[in-house]
Amino acid sequence: MYKPNENGSYAYVMQVKQLAKRNLDMPIEQLITKAKLNSKKLFLIDGFGAIISAFLLGVVLVKFQEKIGVPVSVLYLLATIPVFFAAYDFYCYRKKI
Repeated sequence: MYKPNENGSYAYVMQVKQLAKRNLDMPIEQLITKAKLNSKKLFLIDGFGAIISAFLLGVVLVKFQEKIGVPVSVLYLLATIPVFFAAYDFYCYRKKI
């Protein structure tokens, strides 16, 4: 069915590996191309993710402070970091390219 090549391995295995590599590379390249075309949308998505992080750190985890053992002041401090990231992301989204 399949003949081994000169070093004893089967050519079919090599073909499958090459096809798999080609199929993995293509979606990544398409994703990069789409990211370049829609870079403003990436800032918007990242900004909303930062707001969700700030909400979870500053509101939700504060309610469970006794169970997780992190002081409330530390949670509030950690919640301010994503707020700055969100502000930067929304600034970059609104900025004209």
